[in-house]
Amino acid sequence: MSKIYTHFLKIFFLLISSILLALYLSSIFIEKIYLNSSVENLKNFTENTIRKLNPMDNKQKDFLNIISEINKIRITLIKENGEVIFDSHSNPELMENHLNREEVLNSLQYGDANSIRLSNTLNTKMVYYAKKVKLNDKTYIFRTAKEISDLTHFIKPYKSKFLLLIGGFFLIISSFTFLYLKNFVRKLDNLQLAITKISTGDFNT
Repeated sequence: MSKIYTHFLKIFFLLISSILLALYLSSIFIEKIYLNSSVENLKNFTENTIRKLNPMDNKQKDFLNIISEINKIRITLIKENGEVIFDSHSNPELMENHLNREEVLNSLQYGDANSIRLSNTLNTKMVYYAKKVKLNDKTYIFRTAKEISDLTHFIKPYKSKFLLLIGGFFLIISSFTFLYLKNFVRKLDNLQLAITKISTGDFNT
């Protein structure tokens, strides 16, 4: 095997590796975009819901349970001191203080915040959005969340189709490129062999 052909194979495999890396990074990028979009959806959901919550009473809690079920969004209402007074997915009396939660701390400081982390209560990774609000003249943190598994399950078919399409395209291009360059390298090998023979006085080429 000639040196030219060896270099060609190295370049080709480097190209394939680059394509695979690009596909992997693309999948991460797609998921990142969707997660950012999910945070924005939680923010809009939160702001629309808050407008309907003043004053806060038991009927409003029933309302929160209903819209939580319909939208498949977890809703948590937290006092300024971190005490949970309502949660659509768990009994608030059994929940620990939430003052140390990233999104709660940041929303108290900046007005609103989001995070992506493991839920200590549900033991599942979630996207959170929290906003500091005034209800009944008291300060609360209104927090919404959605499971990452729900989000990735939704985008998985689209991501798979996208990666399959891009992967198929690159595979076809790579195959044609490989065949073309292989033929080109073979011709270079023949030319190199002919030049070598001529240089040694062998004109039977």
